[in-house]
Amino acid sequence: MDEKEAVGLIIENNKGEILVLHRKEFVPEGGSWGLVGGGVEDNNDALRNLIQKVKQEIGLELNKARLKEVEVFDWKELNIRFHLYKTDVVIIPTIKLNTEGHSEYKWANPKDLYKNDILMKGLYKIIEKYYL
Repeated sequence: MDEKEAVGLIIENNKGEILVLHRKEFVPEGGSWGLVGGGVEDNNDALRNLIQKVKQEIGLELNKARLKEVEVFDWKELNIRFHLYKTDVVIIPTIKLNTEGHSEYKWANPKDLYKNDILMKGLYKIIEKYYL
């Protein structure tokens, strides 16, 4: 089975909370909370795909200058190569959630999120590395 490429974006507010989206039941890892992002589509680089996903999922338009690749995780057990980005956006605009694949969003303290069994599998590894 070929490894899948995926992207995710950490957006923090001035309280140190991160933006997470609740995935609807019919999408992969449905019923869990995750970062803005998703699978990288064919013939599309990770950064370009992330910019598209951010606009599609929460209505925020970002350009490449506002994004920094933090790390690439090779999660063999999930068969995913995950590109993690962070944005330097400080003033967070109104979130315009696309409800096609997500039911809600929230700003949450990463340590509080980590204590619950409600996250996409890969997000636990990200929180462990960057917030604990």
